[in-house]
Amino acid sequence: MVHIPDQSDWGFRFANEKPIKPIKQLIRNLEGTAANSEGEFQQLRLYAESLISEIAGEKPRLFYVRRQGQRKGKNEEIWELILASDRSDFPLPERLQNLHKTLSLQGVVNQSGKDGFEILSTRLLSLEGGVANDFALPFYLRLVPNFKHKIGVPPAVWKLITSRIPLWKKPTEERLAAWKAFL
Repeated sequence: MVHIPDQSDWGFRFANEKPIKPIKQLIRNLEGTAANSEGEFQQLRLYAESLISEIAGEKPRLFYVRRQGQRKGKNEEIWELILASDRSDFPLPERLQNLHKTLSLQGVVNQSGKDGFEILSTRLLSLEGGVANDFALPFYLRLVPNFKHKIGVPPAVWKLITSRIPLWKKPTEERLAAWKAFL
């Protein structure tokens, strides 16, 4: 069984570049296509933040963190946080249980961690998407709005993730062989 680190709070915010898209994605995914995802940006942002807080901010949740790639040089990476759906001791939030889905958040983290997890995209995955694999590490997280709490991603997390898991790329036979050699 994989060791799950103690609970940690990570600050999040919607990325500055085109933030409205992931906000509207999240609202439509969780509330349905008929949900009103139109309105003033600030209202939509606050509503999307409240949805994330409902799912992963009120109490810690088990996420699998996967490295997706580098961004803007060596000091920033794109990571994906997938809410675990394969553990009975870490049940999904009721909203996701009712949808029979899990949540994926893709975002940017910089090496210092000070900006928190900057959300680039959100999507719902089938429950099979939230299953542990060798390309991700489990983290017991509580996601809180960065602008309110002024916390980022702990810098030690950067070192742990970048030293323990390779960048995720669509598996090919060659990549799988390289990963097995890495292990």
